[in-house]
Amino acid sequence: MERSLHWLRSAGASRADSESDGRGESSDDFLRKMRAYSQLDAARHAGRKSSSPGKASRHGLWAFAKSYVLQRGFPEGYDGLVVSIDKARTTFWKNLLLHEANRQR
Repeated sequence: MERSLHWLRSAGASRADSESDGRGESSDDFLRKMRAYSQLDAARHAGRKSSSPGKASRHGLWAFAKSYVLQRGFPEGYDGLVVSIDKARTTFWKNLLLHEANRQR
């Protein structure tokens, strides 16, 4: 268990986030934060970086592969899979929102 918690902490999760005893964020809180940070990132890079739905998909897939395979998330089982999926989802949304911000300029 401690090895799993170490891996999750190195990926940016705290002990409370990795335990299922109710002390961590709810899914709604996490999604709200992910959306807010993705919007901030898109606003900061709008007009300076390009993106597209295809690029967002490729970057999301790469983020998953990098986290799950290259950074060895797979030995951690379910916890490693969840962290890798969250990284992929966040990367996808950041790029998709950047594409939308560039289209509105």
